[in-house]
Amino acid sequence: MIFAAAAMLAMPAAAQMMTPQMDTNTDGLLSQDEYNVGFTEAGTFGRYDTDGDAMLSQQEYDAGFADIGEYRDEGFEMGAFGDADADGDGMLNEDEYNTALFNSYDTDRSGDLNEEESMILDRDMGEDGFFNREIDA
Repeated sequence: MIFAAAAMLAMPAAAQMMTPQMDTNTDGLLSQDEYNVGFTEAGTFGRYDTDGDAMLSQQEYDAGFADIGEYRDEGFEMGAFGDADADGDGMLNEDEYNTALFNSYDTDRSGDLNEEESMILDRDMGEDGFFNREIDA
């Protein structure tokens, strides 16, 4: 028990602050792959996919992000639906959705979420965060 506590204290601050189960390689950064797995496991895509077809329409996307300003005041901007639609089919699959969200958090465009970016993600995934609010469909 003492060893586990000491190991936790020795970890970089980012590893202690970000959603720990998502940082599978425990390097204190959240990669796109780690983020995708974590968001898939958290079920965030399914909350927006109101018709259950495993794709997000423009309407579902807009409804899901309509009230983002009430939760985010740091200048967070969710990208446009068309920008997220990588294959241009007019729908977003879960990979496209995850990538668009990851890119919105990765403000320094490093390819990983650092401590500051991870803190915002933690807050959004927290009990009173953006991803735990009621969605008007």
